Amino acid sequence: MRYQPTTKLKARLLTALVVVLGFGVAYNVLAALDVMVSLKYETDGPQECFSLITGHNLCLRLKIHEIAAPVCFFLALGLAIAKDVWLEKVNK
Repeated sequence: MRYQPTTKLKARLLTALVVVLGFGVAYNVLAALDVMVSLKYETDGPQECFSLITGHNLCLRLKIHEIAAPVCFFLALGLAIAKDVWLEKVNK
């Protein structure tokens, strides 16, 4: 016999995923701010992308965080809405 997770367990799992994605949004926003500070103080000019201290490409890191934050946000939003719709269908 195969294990069938309950509706309550599925709801908790979906809620946990929404929370993790929410933390992902916060992390990426703060990381983008950190990279912007690094771009200001660790490069020679406004057109430079490589850190003089670490040698990392800060423009690439900023672009990654700028893309990841809204992706996490919209995934969390979509999952939260889908969870509510799914639970309403199950409860009917």
